[in-house]
Amino acid sequence: MKIDHFAVGALLVVCIGCWGNDNLARVTGKVTLDDQPLGNALVVFSPLSGGTTSYGRTSAEGNYEMMFSDSEKGAWLGENAVRITTADVGTGSSSATKERVPTVYNTQTTLKAMVEKKRNVFDFSLKSSAGKIKQSIME
Repeated sequence: MKIDHFAVGALLVVCIGCWGNDNLARVTGKVTLDDQPLGNALVVFSPLSGGTTSYGRTSAEGNYEMMFSDSEKGAWLGENAVRITTADVGTGSSSATKERVPTVYNTQTTLKAMVEKKRNVFDFSLKSSAGKIKQSIME
């Protein structure tokens, strides 16, 4: 039996790509607002020094897991700005939802997280008294 070394090498390269992105690490956590779980909030991790944004959605209990893509979990390694929002314009059969989170946690975020090459857990305890809540970009 003759082995095509080029084909084996190409298959190995393709398989290595299947094992995930070396620039990502798993990120989970919990979000609360005024000590209560913040359900159905969008959590966004945006790398501050290059990389790609990851997204997560909180459960009714406030738990989230960051997703890099539809099939790949994680957030980009390094320091990330974190934005949390409950605002949703609504589409089709879903209705719009109001923002409950102050701007210091979303459009003017002060939240940051250092994602390291390990399993990362970031809990965010938000306070509605932290500042203004903007309902739209027109305010």
